[in-house]
Amino acid sequence: MDPCVSMEHFTGRLTNLQAVRFDPVNVSNLTFIENAADAEVSGFELDMVWYPSNNLSLYAALSKNDSELTAYKAQIIELAPLGSSLPLTPELQWNLRARYDFTIGTYPAYWQFGTKYSDDSYSSIVAQRRIKQDSYQLYDLAVGIENETWALNCSEEI
Repeated sequence: MDPCVSMEHFTGRLTNLQAVRFDPVNVSNLTFIENAADAEVSGFELDMVWYPSNNLSLYAALSKNDSELTAYKAQIIELAPLGSSLPLTPELQWNLRARYDFTIGTYPAYWQFGTKYSDDSYSSIVAQRRIKQDSYQLYDLAVGIENETWALNCSEEI
């Protein structure tokens, strides 16, 4: 079967992003909530599924994000500098997965391997809580076998 590929491009403007700050030290027990900033987001997503044989399935996905704060509206809450990326928006993310289905005697079984990568990102647009999360890559492996009344699945993140 030929690979099935899907690609999407997106752009958007976000207005009145809200920011929250709880301030029990300086001003009693107050929580400040305000429409703090505007931002722009653009990028693309790519997904692929391919079945090169009856037993093997391959999956891949990729996303590229460009986000930035474009205008301040905050009066109370100090924000990250203009041009900063939005929180929890890594510039690049991708994942790959391969699954092989087979039988052991009459029992359906499989093995599966996957990996995921994510660029670094930040936790918040609020300067005081903006913490950088480093990029990371995860790997996982799974195997399984089943019959009509039971299933055994084992997975491990490596």
